[in-house]
Amino acid sequence: MPAIYAMYGGEDRRHVAYVGIGDDLPRRVTQHLVNRNSSATTDAGAVRLHPDHISAVAWWEHSSFTDRIALSAAELAAFDVLEPTMRSRGGITAAAKQRTADEMFRQEMTTCSLALRPVGWSS
Repeated sequence: MPAIYAMYGGEDRRHVAYVGIGDDLPRRVTQHLVNRNSSATTDAGAVRLHPDHISAVAWWEHSSFTDRIALSAAELAAFDVLEPTMRSRGGITAAAKQRTADEMFRQEMTTCSLALRPVGWSS
C-alpha cells in the first residue's frame, strides 16, 4: 500500500531529514538505507540523504493513498508540518495542490503527519 514516510536524523538534536512517498515502502526504505541507490542518496546536489545518520523511520498509510493525487497532496501537508531538511523530488501537480487546499483533507493529513513523530520526539 502507498505510504508517506519520514526519516529522522540526529541523536542529541533530532530533526526530520527527509519526507517522501512510496508505493512499496519496504523496497523504498531499502533503496535509501541499504542499497543507497535512490536519487536522494546519490545526487550530487548541495543536499543529500546520508543513510548513516538516519536514526528512525516513521510512516503512515491511508485508504485514499491509492489515488496519486491524494498521496501527493498528503506529502505536501507532511512537508508543511514536519519541515524536512530534504523533500522528495517528485513533480507536484496542480491537482495535488488543489487537493491540499481542501481544508478537511488538509486537516486530516496534518493530524496524520503529526503522528509520524517517533516516540520520545520533542519539538
